[in-house]
Amino acid sequence: MRIRLALTLEDYLHAKGRENMSAGGEQKGLTNSTNLTPIDVRRLIANVAGTGTGNVDKVRTILQKAHPNITRALQTSHLRIHRAWTWCKLSKTDQLKAFHELEEGLSMRKGARKTNKTGIHPSLTTSRILQSLARFETSHPDTFSFGAASVQELSSLLGMM
Repeated sequence: MRIRLALTLEDYLHAKGRENMSAGGEQKGLTNSTNLTPIDVRRLIANVAGTGTGNVDKVRTILQKAHPNITRALQTSHLRIHRAWTWCKLSKTDQLKAFHELEEGLSMRKGARKTNKTGIHPSLTTSRILQSLARFETSHPDTFSFGAASVQELSSLLGMM
């Protein structure tokens, strides 16, 4: 978010740089000309945002190429800049797919942390299992086959972890 705000200064800083170059060209050859230092716009934006220049370039790319859901996830700190930037090389559909896979993995790990010492997920009750199976059966008739399964297999099947 800070980098995105700092990037709003980019046009202003580029204009200042052009003024500097113009002033330097007008004073060329004068013995008392002032030393005008070049303006590194990217460095100034990074300093304003309190980050490195690499992240400024990455955020610029993300704002141009990333799916809006990924941009929102960055704003809410659910995603890191580098990962979002690497996804910008993918199509927007593949970006979303990668994002959903990441979220799914995170929620599974979070559920695994909730598992109590007996190895049973707190929300994994018989009634919830039966309700989930009934919902699944209505949308996918004749797809059940019964057999032994571990608590972890049931949890992942029902999307509870």
